[in-house]
Amino acid sequence: TRRQIAPPEEHGLKGITHLSALIESARRHEELLDISRPADPHLEIAAVARATDGGPVTLFRNVKGHPGRAIVSHVFGSRN
Repeated sequence: TRRQIAPPEEHGLKGITHLSALIESARRHEELLDISRPADPHLEIAAVARATDGGPVTLFRNVKGHPGRAIVSHVFGSRN
């Protein structure tokens, strides 16, 4: 099923203008899943994102084959 995307105010995103601010806000509200172990971007990250659908903002810090890059999922997902 497809979920409706609520306005930014309903996600507590009002006033957030860049991704690092979103990540810090999620961390402060204990709505951040921070994964630092190596993760494969081709299938593994998608599988984790799907398994945690509707869950917290998910930050993959160690993307295999892409040093210094990160992936964030569930930025607009509903956690209600």
